[in-house]
Amino acid sequence: MDEIFEPVGHHIYLHAIVAVEFKEALIDPSWAGDLFTQVAGILSATNNTPLVVSGTEDHMHFLINMSPHYSMDGLITEVKTHAKNWVDRKRLTNVPFGWQEGYGAFTISMSQKDTLVEFLKHQEEYHQKVSFLEEFREILHENQLEFEEEDLFHLPH
Repeated sequence: MDEIFEPVGHHIYLHAIVAVEFKEALIDPSWAGDLFTQVAGILSATNNTPLVVSGTEDHMHFLINMSPHYSMDGLITEVKTHAKNWVDRKRLTNVPFGWQEGYGAFTISMSQKDTLVEFLKHQEEYHQKVSFLEEFREILHENQLEFEEEDLFHLPH
């Protein structure tokens, strides 16, 4: 009989970035904290340990210790769906709220974790100097990912 190996411990640190549809500035500071709390709850409920959930008016980051029993794409899709439904249910925007189709997802090492947590906690200050698009490009370059500029964000036609 084959035995299934169960991990006795894991550290799969995943940094995910999702952008508001059309990169609109729809996440209002008056309810952003509540949104991030909701997302942390979704992550916890799926046995993923949230280390930080943060962002600004046009995007959101989360850093988690990811469960080895969950697919990355499935998790990010579930987070985006739940967060969108929460915003819609609360009627927090005057226009339809949604997330871009894609996302950024990057694994990090344990030695990078604390630095990234501190960086993500200070998104508001950081984005007073650097736009989200500049930040995202920089993260892609740091991770040696090639991209086409027109593929980064979809704008309304």
